[in-house]
Amino acid sequence: MNAFWNSIQSVLGLGIETKELTFLNIAARGLIVFVATLIMVVMESMGLVSLLMGLFFSLATDRLYDLEHGVRLAIGTLSTAFGVWMVVEIGFIQGLFLA
Repeated sequence: MNAFWNSIQSVLGLGIETKELTFLNIAARGLIVFVATLIMVVMESMGLVSLLMGLFFSLATDRLYDLEHGVRLAIGTLSTAFGVWMVVEIGFIQGLFLA
């Protein structure tokens, strides 16, 4: 573990003065900051989208009871139809089940 930490320190240039940093040190630090920022932004946006979707569904459930059941029926029917189409297309037309 100590050897691993020492290699990380040398790649990141930890303990080195700013004037002595190489391109590799600066690039490695920038990559870490970029990946950390990307992860935070993606997680935040996914949470925001989930929150908005949940808000609209909760409002629709309370006020539009019949619409909720209609949407569920339509989505279920479309999902089933898509699944049947995939089975027929891949299984019979492309010959997966016939081989």
